[in-house]
Amino acid sequence: AGDTCDGAGTCAGTLIVCPAPTVCILSYTTNGVGCLPNYAGGGTACNDSNPGTTGDTCNGAGTCAGTPVVCPGPSTCEVSVNPDGQGGCTVVYQPAGRRT
Repeated sequence: AGDTCDGAGTCAGTLIVCPAPTVCILSYTTNGVGCLPNYAGGGTACNDSNPGTTGDTCNGAGTCAGTPVVCPGPSTCEVSVNPDGQGGCTVVYQPAGRRT
């Protein structure tokens, strides 16, 4: 990119360096100015690194996302109910003998 003459008969430019590919961006093609991404098809399995989602897939435009996991609110005998990163929920229970 930015090719210019050096005054001694040589033309040189700056090397175009593209980001590393990902699951949703398979590769990059240089066009003399920058990098053009080659996207994985929509529905390609990926991991968005969010334990609160399940069924993560590429959207065909370079993004990986999943469907949010909705856990029920904790009951009287539960401290918390949170996504487990596997598409389900983890429950933390109140200690035995706690009065409700």
